[in-house]
Amino acid sequence: MIAATNIDLDRAVAEKRFRNDLFYRLNVINIYTPTLRERIEDIPVLIKHFVEKYCCQMSIPIPEIRSGAIEVLQAFDWPGNIRQLQNIIQRMLITCDGEVKQEDVENILGTKKVSTLSGPEFWFGDNILKWKKMESIFRFRYFDFVKNKTKSESEAARLLGLAPSNFARMCSNIGIKKNL
Repeated sequence: MIAATNIDLDRAVAEKRFRNDLFYRLNVINIYTPTLRERIEDIPVLIKHFVEKYCCQMSIPIPEIRSGAIEVLQAFDWPGNIRQLQNIIQRMLITCDGEVKQEDVENILGTKKVSTLSGPEFWFGDNILKWKKMESIFRFRYFDFVKNKTKSESEAARLLGLAPSNFARMCSNIGIKKNL
């Protein structure tokens, strides 16, 4: 069995917040994985990996990521670790067209909700896309938008008038990961 946690289990056992018998059963080999904020030098490599992965999934061109944007990402605290970085990368790809600048990343990481989505010209420029392609891009962006505006997937499904299982299946089909 492989188990992972972001809690210091030694301290939790000492403070009686985690059962010591369970800890000793599970703790055969302890592997420490540093947090993302402890290895900021990996961030540019991870950005490149996730940008390529999600651009392929969304069938969009790889944008230019300015050095100022990377610096902002390296200065961020990353309480959500790699999963948070993945979500930020997806949000960048959805809201930034062609290039990602420092101010784009600051808006995405900041507390103010700035929507840069305007209309079809933002998504496609002057290009006429095949219906399936346009529908795929729209579904991804709309489902991601709804998930980010709601507290749970069941709430998102309810607002869209879908059964939760159908919502989960549709998210999976378009490449949106389940909230963990």
